[in-house]
Amino acid sequence: GIYFFQLIDFYAAAISLMVIAFFEVVAISWIYGANRLARNIEEMTGNKPWLYFIVCWYGLSPILIAGIMIFGFIQYTPMRYGDYYYPGWGQAIGWIIACLSIICLPIGAIHALLQEEGGFVERFKATLRSKLPDRGSLPLEEFSRDQRKDPSLPPSYYEVSSPKAPPTAPPDSPMHESAL
Repeated sequence: GIYFFQLIDFYAAAISLMVIAFFEVVAISWIYGANRLARNIEEMTGNKPWLYFIVCWYGLSPILIAGIMIFGFIQYTPMRYGDYYYPGWGQAIGWIIACLSIICLPIGAIHALLQEEGGFVERFKATLRSKLPDRGSLPLEEFSRDQRKDPSLPPSYYEVSSPKAPPTAPPDSPMHESAL
């Protein structure tokens, strides 16, 4: 029991999570765009993220995650638990477990390439662009005006969270009299 648990813990957590985290940071900051993400956060919360976070999204996080991953592969030693060294077939099972979660990345990339039209270069460029509409660097007030013109856009943070006056009852209604 504990030997199998250690095998899954080491290969599924330590190896595959670093690979997935690296590609996730690259996809969000470089393909979707860190500035676009900052605008989304500002629209949702009303506060613009600090420049520190944008710098981390663009460069610091991918470099640190890649460094941790590379040094992890350099310092890799065969799996062991105490004095017990896992046999070759046990190591193979561990690498298969690690690859099961990582294999989704190239399969998803191939699927995205096949869904696009044109030659390989056009398909590749199209997969590196977000399909979501970019509202640009408009102030948040202009987002609201754009949304009234285009009902397909989701409501902005200010439209959803703005305090609205409570509904009032007509002066001669029973509800108005009971509130007095």
